[in-house]
Amino acid sequence: MSERAFRNCPDCGAQNPLDAEHCSECNHVLDPIARVLAAGRRPQRTHASIQLPGVGQVVEEEGKVISRRRHTRVGFLGVGASDRPAPEGSAPNWIWFAIGAFCIGVVLVAAVHITSQPPPFEVPGASPIQANTADSLHRVLQKDSLNVANNLRLANLLYDTQNFEKAIPYYRRVVRLDGSLVDARVDYAVSLHQAGNTPEAFAQLDHVLRVKPDHAVAIFDKGVIHEFIGEFEEAIVTYERALELPLEPDLRHVVEQRLRATQEKMRSPEAAGTAP
Repeated sequence: MSERAFRNCPDCGAQNPLDAEHCSECNHVLDPIARVLAAGRRPQRTHASIQLPGVGQVVEEEGKVISRRRHTRVGFLGVGASDRPAPEGSAPNWIWFAIGAFCIGVVLVAAVHITSQPPPFEVPGASPIQANTADSLHRVLQKDSLNVANNLRLANLLYDTQNFEKAIPYYRRVVRLDGSLVDARVDYAVSLHQAGNTPEAFAQLDHVLRVKPDHAVAIFDKGVIHEFIGEFEEAIVTYERALELPLEPDLRHVVEQRLRATQEKMRSPEAAGTAP
């Protein structure tokens, strides 16, 4: 056989017959086209183009389907992304989209919940315990505004922290819902006076004294208001009326002090306009 009857292996360079399919030295696959050309004939090929929806073109050649790797679209909904091979065992895109949508939904719900929470009920001058109690009562009353006990508790807390103006609507609700709570009406009157509504404060105290003429605290508070606005004669008469009642020692001591202070003011015109 002539030297031309042989061809070199492109891998190891060994000589092989023209019709050899594999290199005798390294078993490298030899070019089948070269074999056909060497035999003086062109290859007989039959092929058909198959196009499936959503799949790249697949060529069927000599009864054999050329395999094509599955590709997946990468990116959010495939926008602006490029094709690349899908890893083996990877989950479909719709699963990851569903998980992402769920996570975003959870975050949005949490954000809405946080931002929808009302601000805390502010009570200037309150201790941390009083502030927490006031905030809790305020939230409860937003759901049940006609609860007399809770209205009274919040009103008294605001009264004790000298937030008189804030206490007024809760006392007003209490006395409207239960007119028998005369002590609440007395504190309501004081709150009205402290907030600058002295005529209404007198009206509330007079209402209490019509119902309960011997209410010592109501009498005393009325005397204090008279003294505060400079009506010293009315204040003295009111304090003396309170001292005629069987008072607790502490209250009697306070009434006596206010009576003496008012009498001094009566004798000292220069101090007539000062507050007690």
